[in-house]
Amino acid sequence: MINILNINYLLFFLLPTYLIRLSLTNTLSINLFEIFLLTTISINYLYLLKIIAPKQLWLSFYNNKKIFIPLSLILIGFTTSYIYNQHSTNWLNWSNGLGKLIDLIIFPILYGFSLSILAKHKKLFISKIFTLYYFSATLISLLGIFYFLNNWLTFDNRLSIFYQSPNQLAIFLTPAVLFGFFYLYKNKIIKKTATSSKILFNNKKFILFSLPLITFNLYFTFSLGAWLALLVPLIILPIALQLNYSKKLLSIFSWLLLSGIILSLLCIINIDILLNTLNYNSRLPANSYDSHLTIHQVNQKIISIHWLIGVGIDNFQNTYLSLQKYFSPYPQWAIPHAHNNLVHFWIEGGLLAGIGLLLLYINILFPTIKNTYLAHKKILFNLFIPFTILMYFIFHGIVDTSIWNNDSTIIFWFSAIYFLNNHP
Repeated sequence: MINILNINYLLFFLLPTYLIRLSLTNTLSINLFEIFLLTTISINYLYLLKIIAPKQLWLSFYNNKKIFIPLSLILIGFTTSYIYNQHSTNWLNWSNGLGKLIDLIIFPILYGFSLSILAKHKKLFISKIFTLYYFSATLISLLGIFYFLNNWLTFDNRLSIFYQSPNQLAIFLTPAVLFGFFYLYKNKIIKKTATSSKILFNNKKFILFSLPLITFNLYFTFSLGAWLALLVPLIILPIALQLNYSKKLLSIFSWLLLSGIILSLLCIINIDILLNTLNYNSRLPANSYDSHLTIHQVNQKIISIHWLIGVGIDNFQNTYLSLQKYFSPYPQWAIPHAHNNLVHFWIEGGLLAGIGLLLLYINILFPTIKNTYLAHKKILFNLFIPFTILMYFIFHGIVDTSIWNNDSTIIFWFSAIYFLNNHP
């Protein structure tokens, strides 16, 4: 008999289908992935209610304060900001904001929670979940070779395939590179288990073929932020596993990463003072460095005006365009996000959403200090892979909005909720 929960594995294989949109009316549309996701969420919770009482299911969320508090702040912040801003504009564009609220916040959190509970009860296996995602990244990378050979690149010779930008492709592929590297490294950190994906575990040739393929595609996105964020966990975490004082190294790493997050936020909200101190003058035409500074100057302006409630989900671009005129010209006509996870959550979801994401970051980083399970060779692979992927998303989130697409937000929220729900 086919286990209906296996649809979760299929869902991770079908992550790129969010780019396929189906029009319902002139103003409403739905992407193919949303249909799969809604179906899977329904199946998961119907199954969970058969094996867990509704009260116990709620308590499993409520009693874990490391999950409940930050996620509640994020949900309340984005929902309040959406309602407030839609009310102020007489609900003229209610569908776009609501769609983003559901797609990027509510559904991923609901799905991540259901998946983490099912995995905790051994109904699903995280190694298989990430293996299907890895297969998806491999197929996308094969397509990327076809695009590359036909010179179907962006105007600046970067690979994006059918993604909206090379950076979006890079964000999708980078966790797969991490996953592939640590599968190769598995014999040093884990023991094979019956729940592991035998297709991937026992086929080193497949990894040796697919990993360079994915890495090749990632390289030709020329996403510097993705590469820097990839190198950090690839260098730090294997060293931590080998050293006797790995707990100390992970503690230093966690503090440095948190310091980088806070420092980037302080620099952005005080960027005028910083640029005046450095006697900075923008160049024409602007280069990438100038462009990012312009983005953050506008970010600062938006925060100074909408610091409490935010501009509302899906309203960043319009708000950016209305304020861009006060700053140096930018070579592109519009910017879809704030190029920083924490700043973007603050701008679109208000102060509560920003605090919620920062608190989530802290809760993810600092269990590694209190518990040494990440620092031993007997490490559980089921915790190590989500933690590694989270390090990537958090680090890349300093210079880009790395969790604001349907595929990346599913991977991030599942990894975060699973990690916090299953660590000792």
